[in-house]
Amino acid sequence: MISEMLTLSSGDAHVRRERELGFTSVTSAPSSSSSSSSSECVCVFEGERGTMEGGNVQKTSPLPRELTRVFSSYNKNSALLKKNLKETSSFFREMRQNYSNVCTPGDLEQGQLGCVSIPRLDEEFLHGVVSSAPYILVLGQDCPARYQLLNFLLGEKLLPLGSDLGATCGPGGRACKRRKLCFTHGRQTRLSLALPGQYELVHQLAANCSRWDTVPLQDLEIQDECEDPAHRLAELEITLHQSLLQETRIMVVPCAGVQPIKEALEDCMQNTIPIILYALSQDSVSPDQAAELLKVHDLLPFPICFVRVPSIPGIPASQGESGALQKQLFSLGFLQDGHGNCSCGAPSQTQHGPSGKPHSVLGESLDRLHRLLVHFTRQVFTSQLVEAANRLNALHCSCLDLFINQVGTRTGTTAEP
Repeated sequence: MISEMLTLSSGDAHVRRERELGFTSVTSAPSSSSSSSSSECVCVFEGERGTMEGGNVQKTSPLPRELTRVFSSYNKNSALLKKNLKETSSFFREMRQNYSNVCTPGDLEQGQLGCVSIPRLDEEFLHGVVSSAPYILVLGQDCPARYQLLNFLLGEKLLPLGSDLGATCGPGGRACKRRKLCFTHGRQTRLSLALPGQYELVHQLAANCSRWDTVPLQDLEIQDECEDPAHRLAELEITLHQSLLQETRIMVVPCAGVQPIKEALEDCMQNTIPIILYALSQDSVSPDQAAELLKVHDLLPFPICFVRVPSIPGIPASQGESGALQKQLFSLGFLQDGHGNCSCGAPSQTQHGPSGKPHSVLGESLDRLHRLLVHFTRQVFTSQLVEAANRLNALHCSCLDLFINQVGTRTGTTAEP
């Protein structure tokens, strides 16, 4: 049973390596470990590093707490499914070897021997599921919308909003200079610049020079005077001691003016099961934003949870604006026809499409997002695990039928009347 799966140990996925001051502009692979600060490291030095220094556990609001449970359950289930698949493959190899040693080619038809193997397409799908890590992707119409949603997910005002955020993103995000953000787990709060999946860059960040409550705007933006291509392409990796980040990673995708959507999602296109969130702060979707959403769907064929956030933080949108937005998303094909959500935010009916797959949903406000997002996330994970378990079960049944038929044939020829 999927519900009986064992715990998949998580924890820090990276190991921090020593770096030498002034050796090169690029250091070893990025990490999120809790190693103590070093006097030889430019990025991390001795001294105060903000109000969240020292590995203090942050207060957990209901949404991150419930999401942590859902992600933890998925990781446990995926771990046992992976173990089951490994044992099945090993058993099939052993069984085929035994048959080849004791049976002549005429004893078994090739079709029966074919039951003692995993078809290539099924094998690729199963390995794809059990090897995929859950990932939260935060997209949106602009940086203020994305940052509001990220703060709500983590239950704290980590990213600046309003006047603290500086200049607007401009039409199509072409005037934006804010980097892609990647949130990972670690025992201590730490900020660093890193090339995705490659190297951590030696760079002195403002957050590491003084105490802070929200991430300094200077660290979020690509500075105009920066001419190093590596620094301009680097993402800001933020390490936090958050329970949700023990089970998953979170990426905040930048505006198209900073990085095209295909390049931004490149790290999430393989070996991930994404929970895609799209923050909407305006009462309509522009043609450029609709085109971007279509690209996202082509790159990552998973449902999207649209989330309505206030255009001005703290002032919720009116029902009329949300209703018009819902109609537009439906007309563009991003939402399916349905009865919407109940007043508490939970889906009023099972949010599945004709194929049984979960489809995209719209959360009309942050206040009522809790139940909708938890339900949406659970459905995305359940859909993947159930399909994988069904395919594996079909293979087991085919193999079992082979045994039953062979035993029945032999006993039928030797049994006494």
